[in-house]
Amino acid sequence: MVYQFKQKVKGKYYVFLGKNKRIGGRSVRVWSKSLGPLEKFQKTIRTPPEKTPKNVSVLDFGGPFAFFALAKKLGLVDIINKHVSKRKEAVSAGEYILLIVLNRCLDPCSKQAIQEWYMRTALPRLLKIPEEMVRSDNLCRQMDFVVPVERQVQDTICQALIEQEKLDVACLFYDATNQYLFVDEHKGQTLAQRGANKAKRFDLRQINIALLVSRDGDIPLLHDTYAGNVHDVIQFRKIIDMLVERFVLFSKQCQDITVIFDKGNNSAANLQDLAKTSYHFVGSLKPYDFKELLEIPLKKYTEEYLNKRGQITRAHRLSWPVFGVKRIIILTFDEQTKEKNLHTLHNNIRKRYDALQKLQEKINRGLAKERKSKWRKLVNIKERVEDILDSRTTKGIIQYRIEKSSNKVSIRRWIDSNAWKKKTKDFGKNILFTDKDAWNTTDIIAAYRNKDALEKQFQLMKDSHIVSLAPNYHWLDDRIRIHVFTCVLALQLIALLKRRLQQHKINVSVYEAIEQLQQIKEVSLSIGQRRGTYRVLTELSESQKKLVKVFGLEEFC
Repeated sequence: MVYQFKQKVKGKYYVFLGKNKRIGGRSVRVWSKSLGPLEKFQKTIRTPPEKTPKNVSVLDFGGPFAFFALAKKLGLVDIINKHVSKRKEAVSAGEYILLIVLNRCLDPCSKQAIQEWYMRTALPRLLKIPEEMVRSDNLCRQMDFVVPVERQVQDTICQALIEQEKLDVACLFYDATNQYLFVDEHKGQTLAQRGANKAKRFDLRQINIALLVSRDGDIPLLHDTYAGNVHDVIQFRKIIDMLVERFVLFSKQCQDITVIFDKGNNSAANLQDLAKTSYHFVGSLKPYDFKELLEIPLKKYTEEYLNKRGQITRAHRLSWPVFGVKRIIILTFDEQTKEKNLHTLHNNIRKRYDALQKLQEKINRGLAKERKSKWRKLVNIKERVEDILDSRTTKGIIQYRIEKSSNKVSIRRWIDSNAWKKKTKDFGKNILFTDKDAWNTTDIIAAYRNKDALEKQFQLMKDSHIVSLAPNYHWLDDRIRIHVFTCVLALQLIALLKRRLQQHKINVSVYEAIEQLQQIKEVSLSIGQRRGTYRVLTELSESQKKLVKVFGLEEFC
């Protein structure tokens, strides 16, 4: 049996544990272990246990650490630091950029607000970035280091994604979008310009963003930020040059690569330049430019394509000259698109009718109150009516007649049946073209229809809760570019998160996965100097336990 005893050693008492054994009829100590000085031992025993923690903090853990794990496997920090020329500091530029990217993945905010977000997470014990260094001016300074090497960093990250994920790059989707900014004109800055904004914010300046995404995994592999007043067809020339440079990288994985793009990029020069490259393409054509093809009757649309929702698309295949070169043409028709187009047209007509009704009421109020109202002149009424009806979607369909008496105006309106038939006769039709002669019709349609993966990336980019390209608080061209660069990095990490979920057959959306990860908190209990700090995770659901395992979060607990 083990017992406790004290013994004097060099004039000082120590406490020992001992064990005796009976040998030859006598009890002999056969083992002893020192527990330390008697004075310290007595003090420890007499000190009451600290039952109540001195400090308790609850920090975000699941989301930040899951994306950190993905970035770590990708080697994001090392890739950035490899290219950035910066004097040696305690924290590298790559770590600062990673912090910005993690913020955009989970809770996008201004650079000024990142410090507060950072301290609400458990990241400080991992990144070791001092709180006082997470200032907006310092974060912007770190972004400036990346400016001259952004393209090289993009290339290396693309290479890492393809090699690590063994991406199939046989099919790539390309498109462009724009984003309005709350900035004024600044001398020497060319990116923020007025243009055809997709959100209809024509009162604001905008930037354009071009994006190339792989069909395998919906992962962004190339992007470019360009001036808001540059048309897509002009920018596509530059993208072709960038694709040529990237082919060396892509071709290591696949030699036969097809780029899918929309009709807004078409021009004779662009298609000639693309034909000189090693890429193939599938695109669409503007119906207005190929009216002869739309005249082909639907009875010739004999081929069928079944989409993921079980809806049938009818198709007709033929050869036809496009910008002077014979191409494979696929004419498609589906009832769902036709119904959608009709619904949109009905809504637009209703809006015009409502606007005319409000105008009529406004005019009659003015005539009743004012003797010299401007509405007493028929030309003023007609001018305002024409403004309301001057819409690309409804022009010529709505006819009207103004009936006017001394103090009352009536605006009669009706639908022109001939204009209606002309407008709606081609609803549901689309024209695809390609140089992939060997592909069958369903492959061509499927390739083009799958480009909605790119639209989902744009939706994420503009989501106010994830990535959130806007609002952009930068006005310098270089910082706008790096801001977009960090947003695309966030898109890449989110795509990797989605890929991990699919690989482990976890059937939840990206939004649901991020929400569940964000609910995983780290609770830190500080119980004084003697007992230190304890860290535990909040109670996990079964789905959260799976996510912890998938992203290897046990490593950081």
